[in-house]
Amino acid sequence: MTIINGMDFAKKAGDFEEYQKLKETLNVDEVQLLEYRKSIKEIDKQIRNIYNLKEFPNGDIPTPDEKRELIDDYYKLMINFAQQGLSYLEQTRKK
Repeated sequence: MTIINGMDFAKKAGDFEEYQKLKETLNVDEVQLLEYRKSIKEIDKQIRNIYNLKEFPNGDIPTPDEKRELIDDYYKLMINFAQQGLSYLEQTRKK
C-alpha cells in the first residue's frame, strides 16, 4: 500500500509524472485496490462511531458488551476486506 499512498501524495501535489511512474511499478488495477482501501477506511470509521456511541437509534443505551460485540463484528469484516485485497495482489503478481 506504500506505492498507493505515494500515488495519492503525488496526485494531490500535482506531480503527475511521479504518479504515472508509481502506477507503472504497481502493475495492478489501481481502482480495485482503492476500493478495498476505501471499504477498510469506512469500516474503521464505523468502529470509531461505535466507540463514541451514547445511545442506539431506538433510544436504548448500549452496554459495553454490546459495543464490544458490534466492534468485533466490524473488525472481522475489516479483516475479510484486507484478506481479499492481499489475495488480489498475490493473484496479480503471479500473472
